Amino acid sequence: MTSGAAAVVLGAGVNLAEVVRALRLAEVPVDLAASCALSARLVRCEDDLSRGRSAALDDVVARLVRHGRSRAVPPTLLPVTDEALLLASRYRDELSVGLRVAVADAGLVEALVDKAAFGELARRYGWPVPRTLEALAGAPLTDAPPYPLLVKPLRRTAAWHAGVGAPKAVVVERADQLDELWRQLDGVGERVLLQELVPGPESRVESYHAYTDASGEIVAEFTGRKVRTLPAAFGHTTALEVTRCEDVLSAGRAVLADLGLTGLVKVDLKRAPDGSLRLLEVNPRGHLWHHPGAVAGINLPALAHADLAGLPRPATTWRPGVRWVRLRDRRVARVDGLGSGAWALEALASRAKAFWWGDSPAPLLGVTAARLAARVPGRRPAQEPEGVGVVGPSPEPGSPTARGVA
Repeated sequence: MTSGAAAVVLGAGVNLAEVVRALRLAEVPVDLAASCALSARLVRCEDDLSRGRSAALDDVVARLVRHGRSRAVPPTLLPVTDEALLLASRYRDELSVGLRVAVADAGLVEALVDKAAFGELARRYGWPVPRTLEALAGAPLTDAPPYPLLVKPLRRTAAWHAGVGAPKAVVVERADQLDELWRQLDGVGERVLLQELVPGPESRVESYHAYTDASGEIVAEFTGRKVRTLPAAFGHTTALEVTRCEDVLSAGRAVLADLGLTGLVKVDLKRAPDGSLRLLEVNPRGHLWHHPGAVAGINLPALAHADLAGLPRPATTWRPGVRWVRLRDRRVARVDGLGSGAWALEALASRAKAFWWGDSPAPLLGVTAARLAARVPGRRPAQEPEGVGVVGPSPEPGSPTARGVA
């Protein structure tokens, strides 16, 4: 699907790379894949995003607008991280001067990114979510969901990671463990959620993916499930499978109907031991699932781009069973008892592979170079070890070095 309209993908890491690959499968030209570290500023301005406007964010927006206005046909803008989504939503009017922007309603975006506000939505619509309590970490607790419970920040920040390390969430099984966690987080001023733990491994996490046009029609959809994550509990996805699951479809459609969401959306659920589905979160943006979805015949970013650019929509053919894998999955598989040979056969049989297994070695080389550079004495470690810089005809002066994306 070639045309004069190109896409600008805004985000970081594997989400960025896999959305770019999905677009290129549909022959959509991607003339700028901008890391959240665009001009080394967006990552540093996460706090500014939580407060509102800032001069630094205005500069990022101005750079994106200049890029768009330099093109004969205005590019489309697809955000693929929460920070990029907030930027696109809060600056949608300014960005629309040079780019074609379509994100969900601004109020919905704010509510879905903020976990506490999401809880209010869940109560309003009666969604089957785990019981949740918001609290200030370290402050006295008057109530909490029953043990075991999950403790996670409203948004992952440097303060959270300084207190607990790398995990996205912490499982607490007893009162003394919660007391210890509270001591670790005391004084950091972090608001957290204490959430009822849905039993079962990460392979019980299933998801609904869709693109809904401006009229509210679901143009295309598919379902999927996680296979493995790193770490094994509450980690980042390392292997997944595109499925066709009717109750997941029904649950996802119900959420879209309640919210009236438009654009790209992912609904995460977890299957409880009794087989019922519990709603975990809703993300109205691009993500790594879009590459395996495209290989399975449902290219949601390409559909969104086509509508934004006024082009014919690409055909869709839903082929469940497609698996996606990334290199670090071998570490998790080994813990699960899957030998190296068996994992290699499984990985090679996966029809979709993460960006390091594409038609160009550049992203893998970029990651390797970043890790080597981090070991040089006096050299500051990269903020996004898996980030992808700026890809385009030519980087602007002072911008990160351009490099290819597979």
